[in-house]
Parts: sequence; structure tokens; C-alpha cells
Amino acid sequence: MNSATYYHNLCDSYRINLRRIAHSPDTQCIHELRIIIKKMRAVFHLVTFTNSEFDFDEHFDSFMEMFKSAGKIRDLDIAIECSSKIAKDHPDTDYRGIAQVLRKERRSNVPKVKKIANQILAQKKYDSKAEEIISMGIEEKRIENFLKQTMKKIGSETHERLSTERLHNIRKLYKEILYVSKATGKTDKQFFAKNSIQADELQKRIGNWHNLVITTSIIKDHTKKAKGMKSLLKALKNEEKKLKKKAVREISLTSK
Repeated sequence: MNSATYYHNLCDSYRINLRRIAHSPDTQCIHELRIIIKKMRAVFHLVTFTNSEFDFDEHFDSFMEMFKSAGKIRDLDIAIECSSKIAKDHPDTDYRGIAQVLRKERRSNVPKVKKIANQILAQKKYDSKAEEIISMGIEEKRIENFLKQTMKKIGSETHERLSTERLHNIRKLYKEILYVSKATGKTDKQFFAKNSIQADELQKRIGNWHNLVITTSIIKDHTKKAKGMKSLLKALKNEEKKLKKKAVREISLTSK
């Protein structure tokens, strides 16, 4: 698969998921749409790297409103799922009360995301300039150089103190390696095969930790008066620390 085919497939998937969200934004289609937009972002970063005339902010701006709106719902879905798992080990927690509050908040965000989806669907094209550049194709050598530069960025990040923000940024860079390497054709099966497997394992490890960070923050904001809150938050924080420790250890081992 070349970069042009990869991009066109993303555009098709984007529109399919927009239709699903306009009808009924369930957990799955919200998650899938955000993954598609992240893949679009990675492609645009690649194009920015290979074409000095391409303005990333200008072209990615059309995706931002949907990305942020869907992100609010996605975070609530994560909080509902994660708090459910933790609450099973803490019977003193009023999980039903917490879940009701979070689901009510989710429902309040649905009209906006459906409205944005319908507005985008009413448009004939997303970005003719981006489509024009990507349709011309990108040389595999340039894609390789982009991926190598991304790996260097990860290396630089891992030598700094691994704060919450830095860990999240490392995960985004690992995802860019995964998403862009799919557009490299034969190169993906050769030079970057090992890096792609490693990137996927590490981004998942960091993702498990980050889901608990999201959950803790949302529960603090939306369910302050629920029964057993202190017990649940303590459990979330302890689990978060464990997962962060595992993620940091894995990153440290791969950066040696």
C-alpha cells in the first residue's frame, strides 16, 4: 500500500464513521473515528516533513472540532470502563451512582458531536490541497527519513524526566511510527518491522496507564459526592502508579 492509497482509505473510513456518529455515536464508532483522525494527523505530519509548502495547522484544523468533541465522549467512556473494573475490588464504592453521573454527562455531549458530524458530511471535500499533494505519492526514502527522525525524537524524550505530559507525547510518537509505517510498502516488512512491533507494545503499555489518569481526573470532576469516592480514587491512583512504573521501565530498556 502506498501513501496515496493509505490516505484515500482513511478518507473513506472517516466518512463512514461520521455517518455512524450522526446516527448513533456509540463507544466503538467514537473510538474508531478518533483513531482515523490520529492517522490523518500522522499523514499530515509526514507531508509537512516532505513538503515545505504544506502548512500542518492550516490543513489539520478542519478535523480539530470533531476530534475534541469526540474526545470528551471518549474520555467518559474510558472512565466508565476503568472505574467499573476497579470498583469490583471495592464493594464499598457506589459504582452505580458514579456510572449514572458519567453516563448523564456523556448524553449531554452527544447532540454536539452529532451536529458536527452532519456539518462535515454536508461538505463535498475535506481538503483538496492535502489530497492533491498526497495523491502525487511520497517517495519511500522520504517516508523512511521521517520515521527515523520520529525515532530520534522518542530517544530525546526518553532521556528527560518522564512526566505525565512527556509519557503521553512519547505514546503519540510511537503511534506516528505505526500509522506512517503502514504507508511504506515493502519497507514496512523489512527495516521497520521490528520497530513497529516494539512501538505497538509500548504505546499500549503507556495507554493503559494514561486511561487511569483520564479516569481519575474525570471522577474527581464529576462525582465528588458519590459514596466510597476516596476508596475508589485511592485504588485508581495506586493502579496508575503501578502501570506508570511498568511503562517507564519498558521505555528505559528500549532506549539503552
